[in-house]
Amino acid sequence: MLRGVRGRRIDRPAVPELPSGLVRHECSGRHRLEIDPDTLDRQAVESVTGIEVSDATRHAVAVLLWPDGESPYDSLAIGIWIEGVRVGWLTHADSAAVSAVVKILAEADTALECGAMLEGEPAGEDGVRLGGWVAFDPERASAAVAARSGSETATGVRRFVSPT
Repeated sequence: MLRGVRGRRIDRPAVPELPSGLVRHECSGRHRLEIDPDTLDRQAVESVTGIEVSDATRHAVAVLLWPDGESPYDSLAIGIWIEGVRVGWLTHADSAAVSAVVKILAEADTALECGAMLEGEPAGEDGVRLGGWVAFDPERASAAVAARSGSETATGVRRFVSPT
């Protein structure tokens, strides 16, 4: 479920599949892209990673970034994928910051593979919720675009500005 205006719950769109034959481009770095905790699917994360989420959970995992053009809530949405399952999305601000490079690479069947940290946190009466962030390197992402386009510079990739 996604959170809507004033805390209303909204049904998630259907989970698409990643294209087969994807090239993974390692893109871990020092910039933190926040995962929207309201969209992080705790049950999907638990089933894919085998971890049990508690308020003491701190789990490092590799994720793929892939554009979610079918999202009715955000045209720039970037999905977070673990083992072929979309488990959540980046926040709107962070999706906007990296959407150009992620979309250019997606058109060439290339997904950015980044390290991520998932953390359990107390959530009042609801028990525990899952949050986290993705480590992102804009230079590696630009290099991937340049390599895929066959040019020395990544044309079409705007300068990355960390929203944090």
